[in-house]
Amino acid sequence: MTSRKKTKALWVLSMAAAATLGGKAAQGADLSLYYDNINVLSGTDPQSYGYAAQGGGTRYTGPTTINIQVGDTFEFGIDAVLTNNVNPDAGKDYGPKGHDVVQPSCLGLSSLAIVVPSTDTYASKLAPNVVTPAFGTLSGVPEYYCTVSFNNAVGTQSVVGSNNGAASAPNWSASTPGEVYGSFGADTVTNAGAKAISGDIGVGSGIFQGNSPQPNTVAGMAALSQYGAATANYGTATDFFDSLSYTAIHPGTVTLSPYSSIYDASYWENTMAGSASVAPGYKALQFTNAGDVMGTLPVLVINITGPLPTAQPIISLTSAAPVGYGSNEGTASVVGSGYGSAPGYLAVAPAATSYVHVNGFDPQGDEEIYALDVLVNGSQANSAQIAVLIDAIVGDGLVPSSNMLATDAWYGLAAFEHAIVFGPDPFLGTFNLFLETVNGPGPDAYLGFDVSSRDSNLEGYTISEVAAFAAAAAVPEPTTLGLLALGGLGLLNQRPRRQRRNR
Repeated sequence: MTSRKKTKALWVLSMAAAATLGGKAAQGADLSLYYDNINVLSGTDPQSYGYAAQGGGTRYTGPTTINIQVGDTFEFGIDAVLTNNVNPDAGKDYGPKGHDVVQPSCLGLSSLAIVVPSTDTYASKLAPNVVTPAFGTLSGVPEYYCTVSFNNAVGTQSVVGSNNGAASAPNWSASTPGEVYGSFGADTVTNAGAKAISGDIGVGSGIFQGNSPQPNTVAGMAALSQYGAATANYGTATDFFDSLSYTAIHPGTVTLSPYSSIYDASYWENTMAGSASVAPGYKALQFTNAGDVMGTLPVLVINITGPLPTAQPIISLTSAAPVGYGSNEGTASVVGSGYGSAPGYLAVAPAATSYVHVNGFDPQGDEEIYALDVLVNGSQANSAQIAVLIDAIVGDGLVPSSNMLATDAWYGLAAFEHAIVFGPDPFLGTFNLFLETVNGPGPDAYLGFDVSSRDSNLEGYTISEVAAFAAAAAVPEPTTLGLLALGGLGLLNQRPRRQRRNR
């Protein structure tokens, strides 16, 4: 956990502890959220949407379905206002002489956190944009902050009051931009090869800001009243953030469902009445009390149209790092050759496009065999889904992979006429796709994979582990070959398999 995450965690714990002290007001607080600054920034059809007053309140006048094209940048912001939280000491000039301050009429937010889940789990269609370099890692996966610009008078890009100019800009003491998980193995200093592998923003660490209890000063009372108002509408709301941006990378439909995290949101309550000589006391309460209401936002449906990105083979095998296959996931080392050898393994944070370095092959005598663990929407692919992938690999997809055998079973490799693969499956673990190539690149090979939905049949496919094995390319004696053939027929009768080869 990074120091910034620790700061937020300690802040939330201290606010939760404070919330257990004192009594709750008779009526609950009401948080209202609004979209703001919805923009399509690039492409041939720039668009901008917002709110406007209608009758007794404010309603969103723009669409909740936004049409953009591949390559466009889409962004939005969120405003907030807290109502039904009147200060019982409103307007009173309280505190010791020389430090007396007029108390705010409406108390506002102590903290707020927004999370933005996406139906595009692996960011294959709509990828969150990130700020570099990575700020840390989680289980070996780099974490990047999203592009939000907080409305904060200290140290951020946006400094504005409420939408009708009735209040000063917020001044938060703690801020944590929402995180986005990046590519496994990306350089966390230079950001080389970094890419979003998660379409969600802030699921682990939300788009968060918060304030500690404020002193009885003019600035302190302004902080207590931030986001507070007597009525809820767009005019009384205040920007929480803007410029949360995404890039459209593939045609399809993605739904974004921003919401306020109930555990990271809190508001101020007056816990001790003031007097001419004593300042009032205030504490933060979470939105877990009777009568509290957390408003919701309509989901945003993003329809992405346009041509597919330039297609490339789903499987690439080269002697140098391939171009266009993301970043290096790491190295799997093969030890030895044939059935005295040990396969090399490499776990991969589920990725649609990346590559793996494999070393240890004997360029003179080894058949290079690879095993992959394929997922679809986070679950291991079944035989039907593997069949679709195999068809795409060997020729039925947009760009076939050359000189490659693909099968869903180890024994399916025995049909490859360039070599006889015999003996038990050497791979430990659960693998559902096996690949073999003829005349591999040599001791150092780079296996690239791209199941990033360039083929519309492969939406949701990712790779979570890669293993490699050096099978000795020895041809057995004719008698042995006949026995192997009979054994292979028995296996075929016992276990259905899917195999295809592209010549």
